[in-house]
Amino acid sequence: MGAPIDLRAIRLLFTAALAVGASGCISAEGTAQTRAANDFQCPEDAVTVASIGGTSFRADGCGKSGVYNCAASDTYKGSASNYACVPEGPPATLVQPGAPMAPAAPPPAAAPPPALAPAPAPAPAPTTPGPTS
Repeated sequence: MGAPIDLRAIRLLFTAALAVGASGCISAEGTAQTRAANDFQCPEDAVTVASIGGTSFRADGCGKSGVYNCAASDTYKGSASNYACVPEGPPATLVQPGAPMAPAAPPPAAAPPPALAPAPAPAPAPTTPGPTS
């Protein structure tokens, strides 16, 4: 019989192999989801991501939406191993179906008509000098 098998060493090697293998499986879609969750301040599993062409993705979650453009930021032996995703702009707030709309602002009040100036007082009647004594 051979030497006894050290199960701890096998577990350690297996865990290391999984970690190395998983590091090469980072996708642009997953990176967009992570970035959107951070930007939306939302749990990652509540964010949905859909490709809108190339490496651009629309992300929706927690009442917000945004478009993310991704690009490979690292390459290893010709394949992308890491992505960077940047938003096209700030997240937009979505209106939830059935949610009450915010009341519209009332129209501005009409300005009152300008006050009329009082009519000028009549000028005093001219006086003619009389005889002086």
